[in-house]
Amino acid sequence: MTSLRRGVRLGLALLGAGTMFSAAPASAQTATGTGAFTERPGDALSRNLRSLAANPKSVTALMGAGRAALDLGDPQAALTFFARAEEQLPRDGRIKMWIGTALVHLQQPHAALKFFRDAAELERRLARAHQGGRALRVGGEASQVARQSVARTLAESAGCGGLRRSR
Repeated sequence: MTSLRRGVRLGLALLGAGTMFSAAPASAQTATGTGAFTERPGDALSRNLRSLAANPKSVTALMGAGRAALDLGDPQAALTFFARAEEQLPRDGRIKMWIGTALVHLQQPHAALKFFRDAAELERRLARAHQGGRALRVGGEASQVARQSVARTLAESAGCGGLRRSR
């Protein structure tokens, strides 16, 4: 029971780390004529892999492929894509946040927490570097993803089967 409580505490800490992020990943979505966002993860992965075939160092395609791999339930592949993106932009907090998210899916919460902290620190530095509230936001994109990742991992460790998504 003690390890479950420790896991819940760590999960809550990760949720707290995710509060600096606020929206779902926009680059992994495509708009339809009705304003709804739809793209199946397999389609997103295929599209991003085609982009990577043309430009293997495309951070946009690497991140899109990583997010699609996470959506398809392959956090190890996602981590590989995110690590390649980090090689290109080692000071990008969004990349660090997504690496942390993949690590949560791989049930490595301590390693994930380090990347979430790095992302938060990069956000603080970026905000201080820009004046008048014009700072670029590191994520705005991970709150929901980070919360879902932590909740899914905690639910699975408690034997609940995780969260279900409607597609």
